[in-house]
Amino acid sequence: MGFFDLFDNKPLDLNKIEKYTTDLNFVRYMRGLCSDPDDAKSKKIELKREIFSLVGDDILKWTFLHSGLSEAVTNVTHHAYPEGNVFIDKSWYLTGSFNNSSREMKIAFYDQGVGIPKSLPASKIYERVLNFLTKTGVNVIEKMSDKVLLEAAMSIDRTSTEKNDRGKGLQDLIEFIKQRGQGYISILSYKGLYKFTLDNNKEHVKTASFDLPLCGTLIIWSVTLDNKEPSNG
Repeated sequence: MGFFDLFDNKPLDLNKIEKYTTDLNFVRYMRGLCSDPDDAKSKKIELKREIFSLVGDDILKWTFLHSGLSEAVTNVTHHAYPEGNVFIDKSWYLTGSFNNSSREMKIAFYDQGVGIPKSLPASKIYERVLNFLTKTGVNVIEKMSDKVLLEAAMSIDRTSTEKNDRGKGLQDLIEFIKQRGQGYISILSYKGLYKFTLDNNKEHVKTASFDLPLCGTLIIWSVTLDNKEPSNG
């Protein structure tokens, strides 16, 4: 997948790794720099081109997918690496895959920032998150847990004036899943997990807490495409 090619310290001789025949085809890892908006734009265009080459057709409702990816990249730039915190590397990483047999398309995005729960207090939607939690009757201690904050951020409605706040584009990824009735989005951020699954048009939400943190945010998004995806240009 080319992940180790992004770094100087390659731990293995990759040429000696045994190759396997599989129906799973990957988009090689891309590394983006938060300091370069043009780099982010070019990476999204490159991912779209690579995904289309794997699938064989344009993807119906690409707008939802593009919005979700744009949201992830935008929020890394605006929220993941706040001033006053020491970060070795302010980058983000993106890859994708497509299974020709199962027709499953998967995209993974990762940054090494503070995580969504830690960035919420500085966002425009934080007050609405707290109001949402108050209405749900969550106790004070549980209210501040990462898993609850993640679920709240994904559950509250957004208005057009808040479209740049963390969560809007990720909801577009959920909408993409709903268009097909099958798929999931998993968000692992600091000590919390939020996972939305749609199986045969039945929705299920899972949350979990962890003792040890993931430094940053990992988003894994998967959807099963139709056997024939109409072209939408």
